[in-house]
Amino acid sequence: MPRRTLLLNSPKGKGESTSELTDMLCNALGIANKIEDKKVFKEIVEKSLKGEGVTSKALSKNLKLPRSTVIYKLNYFIESGLVVRKGRQYFLRGSNLEDTIQQLEAEVENTFNRILKLASKLDELIGREIYGE
Repeated sequence: MPRRTLLLNSPKGKGESTSELTDMLCNALGIANKIEDKKVFKEIVEKSLKGEGVTSKALSKNLKLPRSTVIYKLNYFIESGLVVRKGRQYFLRGSNLEDTIQQLEAEVENTFNRILKLASKLDELIGREIYGE
């Protein structure tokens, strides 16, 4: 499945608390617009740091959110490449958040390298058409 990684802006603020840092990261990645989105993401991070996964049912119960809302958000996090599903459990993609972001960075870099090669080849072919080579 193609990933959709969105980088909205560079994080702004001091990041003095887990809440502020969560907000900054979620805003930079465009992954959480609502408070409950950030709560779901933070819960996944906390569980993953303990080496545990979390089910949609547990997230729904712990955060007092409708399960449909939790599943919708989990699917979005999966699509963004931050979260993976193993059986019924959801985990960060990497062993921790830093590792997850580094994996995304490498994936984005590889994608841009492939796009650059395509752009270079297209420039070359269009140039031949223009100059009749």
